Amino acid sequence: MRNEYEKTVLRLLAGRDFIATEEVAGLIGASPATARRLINRLAENRLLRRVHGGIRPLPPESNPSIPFGLREQWFSEEKRLLAVEALKLVRRDSVLFIHGGSTTACLGSGIESGSVITNSLRLAELLRERFPADDGPEVIVPGGTLDRKAGILTGTRAERAIGCYHADAVFFSARGLDAEGVLDTSDATAGVARAMIEHARL
Repeated sequence: MRNEYEKTVLRLLAGRDFIATEEVAGLIGASPATARRLINRLAENRLLRRVHGGIRPLPPESNPSIPFGLREQWFSEEKRLLAVEALKLVRRDSVLFIHGGSTTACLGSGIESGSVITNSLRLAELLRERFPADDGPEVIVPGGTLDRKAGILTGTRAERAIGCYHADAVFFSARGLDAEGVLDTSDATAGVARAMIEHARL
């Protein structure tokens, strides 16, 4: 339930300049003390600014990434099921580009062989934990600039590094999808995903 409260507050704050603490309490149907704890947690994760009497959105220049640890908790079972179905679409020995994200990190639990080229530090670590010896898939982590909140490598250096490889398929997640294409809110993140798509067969 706590995760639902967090998502509710962040969604409402996206269209507002200020929300009072009492209003946050009313939105989640909790006491002011519980609302303050929620606000503190979101502020510590740099998802909003805590100000006197309430909350404000972060300034535009702030990193828009939501911390990986927080995203990992949201819809975790649905993400796991998506990963299971996604891996049915590729051969076991495939060379895969996997763009960093809390959904795509779930792929690490089902990959047994082949090669993984990823900008996700969490996915690389998960595969290292699963296969501490030399067995399991080959894991390649290209260079780039570390987005500490998202736990991924981004930027033009990451894009250039991705361009040195070719893969059978690419897996990535995004903020939205419509008839015009895929949406991401970060140019640096989108650039790496675009490079992976351009160098993948599927």
